[in-house]
Amino acid sequence: VHQGCEVFVFTRSEAHRALARSLGAVWAGSAETDPGVLMDSSIIFAPAGWLVPLALQRLDKGGTLALGGPNSYGGTTTVSGGVLRAENAGALGTTAGGTVVISGARLELSGGLTFSGEALTISGNGGDAFGALRSSSGVNEWAGPVTLGANQARLGVNGGDLVVKGDRIKVFAER
Repeated sequence: VHQGCEVFVFTRSEAHRALARSLGAVWAGSAETDPGVLMDSSIIFAPAGWLVPLALQRLDKGGTLALGGPNSYGGTTTVSGGVLRAENAGALGTTAGGTVVISGARLELSGGLTFSGEALTISGNGGDAFGALRSSSGVNEWAGPVTLGANQARLGVNGGDLVVKGDRIKVFAER
């Protein structure tokens, strides 16, 4: 196991679970099974959007969920804690439900991605004052309606560039 990290594996196949345990995973089970601990970081490669809400629920405060592939999830993606890192332009699923980033959480775009038509609402500073929508590498573009839903809502860049385009950008300030 890499650098002494505890590895938890979620997979459908019992053969894959056995392989994971033989390679040093401390736990292996199905996506629907609760491992009993919150994750510091997780990666989803499968094009199965229904995994995203489950993985976000199992993410520890300040943890990161990386979405490495596209998916067809059609609901609202709500990031309520930690970091959701999109590493594929289809990672957030369809544009039907939009994405909401709650205060203290962050949506991070990585790798030169373009998101078109997806509604985004952010209500915080990303947990560290550097942006609830952030570019971490590459030229990333958000081309859809953006709502800044609270005071201190911020966009940020810590690598690459962030381009925000939209026919509707709304700003709501608390008084």
